Amino acid sequence: MSIKTSLRLAVAAIAVLLITSSGSPLRALPGNEIHRTYYTGCTSLTEVGTYDLYCSGSPITSGQQSGDWREDYVTDCQTLDSSYFVQEWCTDHWRNADFLGDCRCDH
Repeated sequence: MSIKTSLRLAVAAIAVLLITSSGSPLRALPGNEIHRTYYTGCTSLTEVGTYDLYCSGSPITSGQQSGDWREDYVTDCQTLDSSYFVQEWCTDHWRNADFLGDCRCDH
């Protein structure tokens, strides 16, 4: 192999390395789209924050990311099947609830 050929291969390898190492890193898209709302209180609730994760990218948050309650609307990004969940914060874990404001834990 001549020096010219070796030099061309080295320059090509460096170019490929620079091109592939720049730009945004690849990441997997989420499997579910989530629209979450956080609330505080019992029976009379106050919205304190939101979390939205879309099938096409990163989450968007607003306000607190915690509370006495969270309400989730979840849609599968592939099948578009939807689910609805309500959970109450109980000291150290989220408990499934039948509806918002159905207080069963100390807040």
